Amino acid sequence: MPERFPLDQLTRRVVHYFQRRSTKYGLRRKTVDAQYILNWGGFVNASFTVTDGERMYHLKLADEEYVLSGLKRWQALHGLLEERYHAPLMLDWIRLRGTGFQGPLFQYVPGRPADLVTRAGLLREVLDLLGRLHSDEELAGALAEDGAPT
Repeated sequence: MPERFPLDQLTRRVVHYFQRRSTKYGLRRKTVDAQYILNWGGFVNASFTVTDGERMYHLKLADEEYVLSGLKRWQALHGLLEERYHAPLMLDWIRLRGTGFQGPLFQYVPGRPADLVTRAGLLREVLDLLGRLHSDEELAGALAEDGAPT
């Protein structure tokens, strides 16, 4: 995550954003909280869990154009990714005024590491899904139109 905007300040901005819009997102204003999530896929965006103790969301924010371009690409393709590849639902696009940070808000999908010993067929399902994803000509065409590397 970029150092030029301290994480504690960004976290407070996220909380404030969702407190002000608690009704829109079905959150209890007084208990809204945001927790930074370490992004093992890279430190180019800031990921958060936003919750009121009952309802949860996943938020990805970025403020650099090259990172935002990837998030905007997801925004453009989210319907296809959700329908065909079980991607989490993108619910909204968030802009934190005065920070430069923006990005997608997703449904929160609870999970745990896959137990491939007791669910041996799961690995095959994942590999099949990846095969379909990487051979999807419509998705490749949409990415090519966007100028993204395929």
